[in-house]
Amino acid sequence: MLYREFMEEAEKGVRERLGKETTVTRDRVRKNNAVFLDALFIREKGERISPVLYLQDFYRKYQAGMDMDTVLDEMISCYMRGKCAMEVDVSFFTDPMRVKKRVFPRLVNWSKNREALMGVPHREFQDLAIVYYCVLERSSFGDAAILIREEHRSMWGMREEDLYNAGRENLYRSLPWVFLSMEDMLVSMLGDMEEAEGTADPAGGTLSDQERILKTDGLFERAPDGREDGGYPFPTAQSIIAEQKASPVPLYVLTNEKKSFGAVWITEDEVLKEVGEKLGEDYYVLPSSVHECIILPVSVTDDSMGLRRMVEDINSSQVAPEEVLSDSIYFYDRSAKSLSVLQQAR
Repeated sequence: MLYREFMEEAEKGVRERLGKETTVTRDRVRKNNAVFLDALFIREKGERISPVLYLQDFYRKYQAGMDMDTVLDEMISCYMRGKCAMEVDVSFFTDPMRVKKRVFPRLVNWSKNREALMGVPHREFQDLAIVYYCVLERSSFGDAAILIREEHRSMWGMREEDLYNAGRENLYRSLPWVFLSMEDMLVSMLGDMEEAEGTADPAGGTLSDQERILKTDGLFERAPDGREDGGYPFPTAQSIIAEQKASPVPLYVLTNEKKSFGAVWITEDEVLKEVGEKLGEDYYVLPSSVHECIILPVSVTDDSMGLRRMVEDINSSQVAPEEVLSDSIYFYDRSAKSLSVLQQAR
């Protein structure tokens, strides 16, 4: 079945299974980096928000051999779980004081989002941009969040600086930064994957966006893909950890405790300074994704062009397009206490 036919069958099948009291529509959703994804919007009477089912994720499962009835069962199951997880009172959204406690910054690529940023409060950082999200609810499935637009900022009577200050305060309080070795990062994520094995994302994707780093660990030698949905089977993940233990290359990861949208921590001067103190030398910052950055001590290599080619290769082959942060690499100078673009993306 071709993808267009699959979308039509999925929309029809979900609508029939949920009944006339539920509205099912199909549209394209603009994501980060001007990536558009096909999605089903499902809403029952009286609902103000609901999960979104991204069709590309389910089509991959269909292509991998799952029959259509099973795909539809899984879509309904994901919708029901997500619906329960997202039942939230959004009345606070009109109250600036309550909103401030829910504002969080995220780091995105400036060039890839240039058009969208025109209607979004933001501030530039190197060749990137800091944007702001309002978290509606947190659950085991992840955060339900809304990108803050200019109309929201105007409604609340806030300045961009107000959002920036509130976001930083919330970041330090609720999503503190973590700096750990690549080995520890992989061990941590392997434990998360084992604990959540068999659980699906309410939006129909793989459970953890951070499973991706099991593939981007291959900074100097990538491991092959291990299963149809793009993730890694646990034995392969374990072998990667074993290889990392034996590797002479010291790799580190800067992210947050949730390992979700943690790359924003490279915007904090005190964090960069402390990382330098821990390493005892200058270092490169490699943007693995919007979720984390890889830290590489400068003593490992002076081949900045090679590092940029490596980042470009990983971004094009191992990272979902909407999660790519940048093809640039950055350099932190301890004596100057400053971060700069060393090799800018082409």
